[in-house]
Amino acid sequence: MDKNKPLFMRTSWWIWVIIVISGLGILGSVASYFNPTTETSKQQTKSIKQNAINQETERKVEKLRLDITNSFNEVVGINIFTKSYLEHIADNHFEITLTVNDKWYYLKEYQQERLLEDAWQYFNYLGVEHNLRTDEDMPWKVVFIDTYDKELAKQGWW
Repeated sequence: MDKNKPLFMRTSWWIWVIIVISGLGILGSVASYFNPTTETSKQQTKSIKQNAINQETERKVEKLRLDITNSFNEVVGINIFTKSYLEHIADNHFEITLTVNDKWYYLKEYQQERLLEDAWQYFNYLGVEHNLRTDEDMPWKVVFIDTYDKELAKQGWW
């Protein structure tokens, strides 16, 4: 080897090929690390999809609230419910708290149990009808309280 030649002329050509390829690979990975547009666009796309899902869920929940308000007393056959509060517990899980009037206290125990069962089944049926849950999902919880917020009965997921 001739020590007077420059370094690039003293090494074999294949070593330079390896050095160049390695350098390009490192340069590409560094450039993609500092290029926030790909990660930002992924996050924006994910955010847009999540917002669309949330808006669709809110629309379904509003329809569910209207159905509950308009039909619960009719379905159970007695004008006993005065208020309802629908709480979103998780992605596809809701809980409803129904305020009952003093007629509750005049019902026999088996009638109270039947009323709770009917309300629970109807609430879960409405969830399926509004595509907020499936029949295979864990049943939603129904809670009865009186006008003084005393819990009277509950059924479903605890």
